[in-house]
Amino acid sequence: MAELPIKPGDEKLAAYFARKEATAAGKDPDEAEKAALAKFGITTGAPEPVAAEAAPAEASTEDSAEAELVEEVPPPPPKTPEAKEFFDAAKFNVEELAKDAAGTLMYQVQLADLVQICKDLKSQRKFNVLNFMTAVEYKEAYKNILRLESNKHLEAVVLKVDLPKNNPTMPSLTDIYPSANWQEREAFDMIGLSFEGHPNLSRILNPEEWEGYPLRKDYIGPLDELNQPITYALSS
Repeated sequence: MAELPIKPGDEKLAAYFARKEATAAGKDPDEAEKAALAKFGITTGAPEPVAAEAAPAEASTEDSAEAELVEEVPPPPPKTPEAKEFFDAAKFNVEELAKDAAGTLMYQVQLADLVQICKDLKSQRKFNVLNFMTAVEYKEAYKNILRLESNKHLEAVVLKVDLPKNNPTMPSLTDIYPSANWQEREAFDMIGLSFEGHPNLSRILNPEEWEGYPLRKDYIGPLDELNQPITYALSS
């Protein structure tokens, strides 16, 4: 068979006739196809070239500079509570107690120092709120307990002061914290604490003529119409 002129696009046709002639002549058709395609510059059986891996994109100068500037900065140490700073610096005779269940600092203070401590905590450290006042009776003394809070520093401190059993009297704090007014009256009414300088130290929960202080350990309530033994009428 005469060879035809080779033109681009004829490689498939050339491969077809090459395989056909080789088969008729008893030759290897694959080899004949390779030879035909080679005339077109096509090599078969060679592994396809592997695409080069894309080089990682280089970080921009701006990103590199920013990465260099980032460094780990240790967190600042926790701030000392205002109340602790106050008592550490002041010359009052106080005892730092264990914190309460909420983590609030507690201090045992002397009765003679209580008023000045409250004044200084309010003016110097902005403990401007008397949140609550309560009292507890122990065997040896009554303990008055105050919780002061600072709206500015979002902190609180608990002060505890002992009052002797034979004379449970302390200065009123109403001039420093007006909210002490009713709380001192309740402590007076229920447990018998006395507050010197209170503008109206009178009972607040019980009638004025009530005898005794219901929260004292030795208190015995009166027998009246509401506290009589129960009697049951016998059925007929």
